[in-house]
Parts: sequence; C-alpha cells; structure tokens
Amino acid sequence: KKISKESYFLVVTHSHKLDYEITEEILKQGEYRYLGLIGSKTKKVRFQRKLLANGITQSQLNTLTCPIGLPSIQGKTPEVIAASVVAQILEIDTQTIQSHLMLPPTKRIQHV
Repeated sequence: KKISKESYFLVVTHSHKLDYEITEEILKQGEYRYLGLIGSKTKKVRFQRKLLANGITQSQLNTLTCPIGLPSIQGKTPEVIAASVVAQILEIDTQTIQSHLMLPPTKRIQHV
C-alpha cells in the first residue's frame, strides 16, 4: 500500500534488525510528513551507511529523524522520550499548518 505524504512514522521496536527493515521500507515508499527512529547518533550513522549501500539516497536519508524528540528536552526515561517525541510532532504539525495559512506577500504601493 502506498503511504500518504500526511503520514507519520515512529520506529520503536525491540530489535535493531527490525528497526532497520521497517525504516528501509518506509524510506523506499516516498513522501511522508515524519519518520522518526529511536536510537543514538551512533545507531543513525550505522543505519545510514547500510541504507546508502542498499540503494537509499542521501536525499531520502535526510528525511529520517534520529535521535527522536526535541533536543531541548533531555532525558532517557520512556516518559521523557515519549513527551519529547510528541512535542516534536506537534512542532512539525504547527509549522505545516502555519505554512499552509501563509498568504502571498502584499504588494506595496510605491509613491512617486
């Protein structure tokens, strides 16, 4: 099934192998609003190397968020990570809504 550009994905499993397989498949599918992968910067680098070797482009990789959550919210407990991810998704939603509501710039009247 084709995914929608309005879709949000959060990859949080018990297995790095399963995380990789799910992430790779979503990246191959195309446009979506958010793809988050739980993990460290080290995990992201390992996944990126493997994904690039398996045909995922750098442009596709640039759409992957890992680590997940807002950097300003610190903590590694499940509750803090969950709150941080929800805040990040709400921030993305807010930015999307604002960009849809923006009107073209008003033409200025030039006085001669």
